[in-house]
Amino acid sequence: MPRSSILLVLSISIACVLLTAYAMSTGHRGIGYAALGQLSICCSWLLAKQKPSLWLLLPGAFLVLFYVWRSLLLSPSAPVGMQGRTFDLYALYVDGSFGFQPSIWLHHLCSSKILRGFLQGIYEGLPFAMGLAYASFLENQSKALKVFCCFLLAGVLAVLCYRLLPICGPAYLPFGDECFYFDGSCSTASFFSGRPSFINIDSQWPRNGMPSLHMGWALLILWSYQGKSCQGRSCRAKKLGRWLALAFVLLTAVSTMVYGEHYLIDLLAAFFFSLIPWSLCMADGWSRRGLALAAGAVGYLAWVVLVRDHPGLFWVSPVMPWASLLISCAVPLMIVFWRGGGPSAQESSHQ
Repeated sequence: MPRSSILLVLSISIACVLLTAYAMSTGHRGIGYAALGQLSICCSWLLAKQKPSLWLLLPGAFLVLFYVWRSLLLSPSAPVGMQGRTFDLYALYVDGSFGFQPSIWLHHLCSSKILRGFLQGIYEGLPFAMGLAYASFLENQSKALKVFCCFLLAGVLAVLCYRLLPICGPAYLPFGDECFYFDGSCSTASFFSGRPSFINIDSQWPRNGMPSLHMGWALLILWSYQGKSCQGRSCRAKKLGRWLALAFVLLTAVSTMVYGEHYLIDLLAAFFFSLIPWSLCMADGWSRRGLALAAGAVGYLAWVVLVRDHPGLFWVSPVMPWASLLISCAVPLMIVFWRGGGPSAQESSHQ
């Protein structure tokens, strides 16, 4: 490998450190974490015994650029006739069918400032986690490109899907600031009659609620570690990465609701939604790929139709919302991991 290539990667690494310091000090933490993601890719390249192609560093640049312009990219224009109006009260209504408001309940449960600070780091640290996941596959060019394409496709599809059911999140409702940021009253009585209806929310706030792209990307990080069996040190590293990714998924689910960025149903819809890019980019075998694509599309669209047109079905019986939760989590996970090895099935056969 020419020395000039190593110097180039070292220069990019130094630039990432400087960008991280600047972004964090000016409050642009998303950009800072994205720069850390690029830095992790550069470090993986430098530590690789056989240096990968320099072109494999480009996804890190895409990650940084995405977070520079994410407010624009994730704010699709409102559908015709929906300017200013959102389905947030529909989502609040369906969330209430669980017998409580999950986002408000979690916000009160996680009342410790230290815990909330940690969860904020988890929520904002998504681009760093994505960079680490991609970097872990850098020596396997085919796998690395599949992971990058999966992340990219998920972002593109999500922007298109947001037009189907414009939702902002509970933090953007009239009580949002007082409830989620100033620990004041979380009463919805002043703006919610208990029945689903449209509500006007300032158009400056993105309608990127369903599916939760945060949850979707976290799931794709976890699912990227599903696949063919491994041996030796690479197997142990894969096993560690999978368990860390699982912890990140769980903490991401909590953090998105603690800060009122998503309703619980946004996260559940993300399970089915994530099957679509996974099936097209990372799934092994045509049968599993077809099953994942069909289940993902049907499952996600079912959530959109039920919340938009039939939200009362979730109140028919207390079983309905919990059955929806179980199906939304279990079906995608079974498709991804069934016979593909759970968290330890594949590794144990090689130890």
